[in-house]
Amino acid sequence: MAVRGISTFNSFTTETSNVRDVSTRLLTLEPDRTPLYVLTNNSKRKVSVYSPRIEFFEDADLVMLGQANATVANTTTANTIAVADVTIFGVNDVVAVQKTSEATATVEELVQVTAVGTNSITVTRAFAGTSVDTISNVSQLKILGVAQSEVGAIQNPRTPVKSPKTSGAQIFEWPMQISRTAAATKIYGDRPERARIQWLGMRRQKLEIENAGLFGSFSETLAGTASVYTSMGVRSIISSWIADAGGTTTPTTLMTFLDWSRMSFRYGSPEKLLMAAPLVKEAMDYWAASKQFVRAEDKVFGVSLKRFVTSNGNWLIANNYNMDGGTFDEAIGIDLPSVEYCPLINNGQNLDTRLYPDYDPTNPKLLKDLYLTQAGWRVWHQARHARIYNFQKFA
Repeated sequence: MAVRGISTFNSFTTETSNVRDVSTRLLTLEPDRTPLYVLTNNSKRKVSVYSPRIEFFEDADLVMLGQANATVANTTTANTIAVADVTIFGVNDVVAVQKTSEATATVEELVQVTAVGTNSITVTRAFAGTSVDTISNVSQLKILGVAQSEVGAIQNPRTPVKSPKTSGAQIFEWPMQISRTAAATKIYGDRPERARIQWLGMRRQKLEIENAGLFGSFSETLAGTASVYTSMGVRSIISSWIADAGGTTTPTTLMTFLDWSRMSFRYGSPEKLLMAAPLVKEAMDYWAASKQFVRAEDKVFGVSLKRFVTSNGNWLIANNYNMDGGTFDEAIGIDLPSVEYCPLINNGQNLDTRLYPDYDPTNPKLLKDLYLTQAGWRVWHQARHARIYNFQKFA
């Protein structure tokens, strides 16, 4: 038998007789990584679908702003105007023509449409007592409305065509496995190991669904039992409001951002979610010192968001480290009322996120669990959303 003269902590560790003090708390590295998923679910933007092909239509009002495609002389006999989109014009429309110069105090020339051709309109120049002016090849043509005669024939009807869109109910799965021996072993922690793995699996599943809603692109591969669908994401559909931050962002480039911000609030809600890389959020705080007003974190449907106030609407800013590209960071402005999370649910089958325990009993020594979701995102009207990219640094 070994003999010691003095007992120390080291002697306890040598003979493994000390009782360890181990905290049972477990903290994840990133506590909340899915604000889009949480906001859409908590704000009742979850809508079940009954087909993996998620189809929908977008409707819109008739456009009232057109553009000339060729220069027209300032004479009343030059009465044919080539236009970018002839379908928005109708007979008897009164149209205000953008002036080529604002140097004079005269009002814009008004014209009235008398005929609609294939790519042009025929008009009466200098209508309603206005003065004839040169029409440039980029002049804006603002439709004011119809001016009909007392006994005139009813003009041809105009109705906007509905635009079909498609997304997909993507299959997300996250398998987990633990030996039955490990499951039966008591360990340090705030929950058994199997429960810990399941908890982390749920978090992973939510993050994948979130990323699909932000960065995904719709695809459909039909191959019998091997068909694959991927969901559309907000970034993949945006085409109207995209701004380049220019790399190094300074106060002088703020106006570019404000122009992007103004146009992104043209459609949809006056309050939008801005999923932003941390650098973008820091830059907006910097700009706020003299240009804008920032309010402290607000709780919106259970998510803590900073409110960035502009003249045209408010941004609810959420950090997203998946947008932190190291050199080219970005932000996506999302009109939340135009986004729906769509799990596949029908015929007694609910494929919203669910844990399937013991999905494979072939080996009794192993416990196999599976998180499974089949769902997609439906994103309406790309012009209600926006994107700004190429943030590298700010000064």
